[in-house]
Amino acid sequence: MKEQIEKFIDDELKELLQVKGVISPRNIEEEICRLLMRAKFRRKAASNSLKKRVQEAVAYNVSNDEPINITFLQGCYKLWRFEESPEADWAEFFALMHYATWVKPILSFYKPGVIFDFFVDDLIMEKISNLRRDEILSYQSSFQKIINFVMSHCPKNLHCKITTVSSRYSNESDFWDKLNTAVENWEKPENIKLDEMRIATIELNYRPIPNENHSALWREKIARIYAAHAAMENRLKYREKIGKILAMPHHYDGFDTRIFLGSTKDSNIKYWIGVGALKHKNEDFIPTVLSPSQLANVKFSTHNVAIKGLDTKNFKKIRVINTDVNQGVRK
Repeated sequence: MKEQIEKFIDDELKELLQVKGVISPRNIEEEICRLLMRAKFRRKAASNSLKKRVQEAVAYNVSNDEPINITFLQGCYKLWRFEESPEADWAEFFALMHYATWVKPILSFYKPGVIFDFFVDDLIMEKISNLRRDEILSYQSSFQKIINFVMSHCPKNLHCKITTVSSRYSNESDFWDKLNTAVENWEKPENIKLDEMRIATIELNYRPIPNENHSALWREKIARIYAAHAAMENRLKYREKIGKILAMPHHYDGFDTRIFLGSTKDSNIKYWIGVGALKHKNEDFIPTVLSPSQLANVKFSTHNVAIKGLDTKNFKKIRVINTDVNQGVRK
């Protein structure tokens, strides 16, 4: 199966450069908006406010002859529960290919192209998940290597970069000072109400400290830090800058401001808290991203692979799920 997997990945990479019929739309802005909002890629219905936001961003970029700016919102980490942690893995690889496929038609007629800006929450992970600085940096570095590799197989007018939240501040001390002030001014833990989804998310991401004694409101304290960080002025100023279209795999809110794309055609799990795998079905493969619970509930085999140019530790093998055995992966 090793050769089959390697051929599938190679074919998928080659497909990123294939253009099926170059079009010359009468109205460039309308066509870009239509392509961005295709239902086959969206995981949520598009509200009128989201459509308007996309239209305004596209109009701004086209009028300034600039790339269409897609700003992805994500965490700068690989969930500590996986053996792949702290580095990025097949989940990021498959997600990036999925997003490149999404915008590929635009690249064929809009010369400035598209830029993917991955706007990542970095230092905050030390506070809310007990991640070490070296783990955060390791994720960022490994994700950048995947980006470089996939971009080398894409049209030249598809650009990509990583922007950390902490880089929006003059230095690290400035970031922490402003975060601490924001937390102090935020709602007190005893007044924060968490639903089951938020509790599950906090518990999933939080790495316990040995011999740790939690207070009754430990989840609310984390939620307070997270919310205060999310609302920090410099973070919002960068994210909400005119011309940006926000996107991510999925989230519990933000339906009116972001395009939800899933991580692959098959999964809406956030790639940084999931691991990549292939479903084997009818002699073909389907890329997917699995959450910890999904991974624990499927039968898979692990296969060694060798992808030239992609040789970091998480790309020497890959999980393959036999859908005939599993009857599909629960989402």
